[in-house]
Amino acid sequence: MQTLILLLILIPFQNQDDLPILRVGETVKGMIEDGDPVIHTGILDKNYTQAPTVGKRYLVQVSEPGNYTIEMKSLFFDTYLVLRDKEGKILAEDDDGFYGSHARLVFKGGNRKEVIYLDICALHGKRGMYELRLKKGKGEALSPLTKQKMTLKDAREKVQIFENKEGEESFNLAYALNTLAGLLQTQGKYDEAINLLQQAISLHEIQVQESTQTLVANFSSAEGNARSAAEAYRTAMGSPRIDDH
Repeated sequence: MQTLILLLILIPFQNQDDLPILRVGETVKGMIEDGDPVIHTGILDKNYTQAPTVGKRYLVQVSEPGNYTIEMKSLFFDTYLVLRDKEGKILAEDDDGFYGSHARLVFKGGNRKEVIYLDICALHGKRGMYELRLKKGKGEALSPLTKQKMTLKDAREKVQIFENKEGEESFNLAYALNTLAGLLQTQGKYDEAINLLQQAISLHEIQVQESTQTLVANFSSAEGNARSAAEAYRTAMGSPRIDDH
């Protein structure tokens, strides 16, 4: 009896007739919410303990032999994909295999009798909208520069979303500004990054101050200039310049 109960907990989806179908060439949009089932894998249970990982299950439908690629994107949470066979055994799982915090899985399929389940997950307790796509063939390999540009574009879009959706005093907006500033810092765009950090600090100084201190200090320490790093931090925090003392 105990074994049966455990099985039901680990595999919450049983009736494939009730599952949404993910077809080749389709892009599916949806929402992961608090009431969605908790997803379990060894990796999720070991490495993502901050909050339960919830998600949805799809039935993957492919008919021709070959490689297939599944991509999941969200501007609201870190995505995670789990591919399973009809018994629930894990075939593959991925976190951030696409670019930024977006997931991508490549698998071989095409047996008409083969049943493949896909669990799509939202990590770290976050919830929100997602976009899911199944396509034939292996996904295009992205260069580091392309990934960087696409991640930066997403970060800017995320700031706009939270500005429009939650207003200028949103903690999510402050977090999005902080994230965008970090990406700009890695590209050497220090002036724009510091301006964004100033906005983030003015929104939620306490929540982002610790990460901001580390980030701003890294602006110039990456170039080996400790004095400029201290000056950059004072600028972001609105403190007097060193020369003013």
